[in-house]
Amino acid sequence: MRIIPALLAFLFLMAAPCARAAAQSAGASTPEQLSAQADALVESGAAILNAAATDREFGMAVKQWEQALELYRKAGNREGEASLLELLAEAHARRGNT
Repeated sequence: MRIIPALLAFLFLMAAPCARAAAQSAGASTPEQLSAQADALVESGAAILNAAATDREFGMAVKQWEQALELYRKAGNREGEASLLELLAEAHARRGNT
């Protein structure tokens, strides 16, 4: 049954770059568009993290969130940035990376 979470994580990983590329090619440059991209990456990272069984999968989730953090900062979305930093800290703490 572990194949299903791994498959879901893989699908989310594949979808996020496609969504990001589509938004960039469509000119995603307004703060709202950047925040929407970041929100999608946060959700993708959360799905990967929930299915994460290995350090590699954990790293993939964190990478999604780091990309989202960059977008929140570009958008000037301080609330999104703060919430995501809290999520990152919590994820690292749960993983034992204090």
